[in-house]
Amino acid sequence: MRKETAISIRMLAAADPETSPEQLMAIEKACGIMAQGEDDFVSQGTACRILGVSRTTIFRMEKNGFVRGYHMGGRRVRYNRQELLDAMRRETSR
Repeated sequence: MRKETAISIRMLAAADPETSPEQLMAIEKACGIMAQGEDDFVSQGTACRILGVSRTTIFRMEKNGFVRGYHMGGRRVRYNRQELLDAMRRETSR
């Protein structure tokens, strides 16, 4: 599946307030955005794929308080999957 199509499907599902987080995760798995068995915290690259943005944009989003990055020492940053989905839902409901 093309990345643009997967992102469009995910954004449409996130825009529907009746879509549960479990349904969004199932859509991500079906679209190949999320690997089977991933835990609650994801790498920066995965967070970028979930939101459909570049690394520069996710840095800017973190700086502006739109998403929260958990710094794990050094340059490692992890993002909470549920917080990313909530941020995406807030943005699409505007």
